[in-house]
Amino acid sequence: MDLQAVKRLRNETGLGIFTCQKALTKAQGNYDKAIEILRQEGIKIAHKQQGRTSQEGALFIAINEAKTKASLIGIQSNTDFVAKSEKLQTYGKQLAQYAITANHTTKEELLQAQYQDTTYNEALLQLSARSKEKLEVTQYITVQGKFIGSYQHSNRLGAVVALSERPTKPEDITIADHLAIQIVGNNPLAIDADSVDPTILDKERTSTQTQMEKAGKPPQIIERIIDTKIKKFLEENTLLGQPFILDQNKSVAQIIKQISPTLTITASHRLEMKST
Repeated sequence: MDLQAVKRLRNETGLGIFTCQKALTKAQGNYDKAIEILRQEGIKIAHKQQGRTSQEGALFIAINEAKTKASLIGIQSNTDFVAKSEKLQTYGKQLAQYAITANHTTKEELLQAQYQDTTYNEALLQLSARSKEKLEVTQYITVQGKFIGSYQHSNRLGAVVALSERPTKPEDITIADHLAIQIVGNNPLAIDADSVDPTILDKERTSTQTQMEKAGKPPQIIERIIDTKIKKFLEENTLLGQPFILDQNKSVAQIIKQISPTLTITASHRLEMKST
């Protein structure tokens, strides 16, 4: 057995000495065949991990230089150790960076793209085999706009915000990033009142009405209380209605219009990797 070949194969694949020796023996010393054997066996091992529960994960955000397109990629793992490992971090960052240069509409299309000498999907299966953990891309989001900002709080939580125009004043250029920070911290339900799911508002109305009727309030008073509660709910749970994080005396809507009367928030996404 050529020990140099074993060492090279081990460095290339990250697998154990015995596994590399076995592959080279099966390949009759042919290095390329040994690589292919390990790849196929690795894929089989990875598939066996798919039944395990993913409890950790890593988030990756990439924005192009023009700040007009962003991608958010979420990869689930079994442990935080693997989620933060150098190999998975490198893979995730490259996948997110590739996503902003391509135009794939689904994660399935994205993962079939070429990555080094294989595809992103097969490379992830190989990482899964080496780590002996279930690794899966569970989130794939792309955002486009005239100006985009982002904030990543940790390995698992972040947000992206798109604006309708690029701020012209230097002191306003960080507004999108600050809004992303606000979304991460406050987790609004929607950008504005019109974007809130009507069923959520219906539940709030029904809950308040039931409470007031039990308290014996007259119908006309109940209506006013419901209107007040819904207004307060929207202020607290919509991005534009919330107080701005850097100036609690003004709402986000007021800050936006202060920067430009025509400025609007066209998209926002908050992604948190949770147990599955």
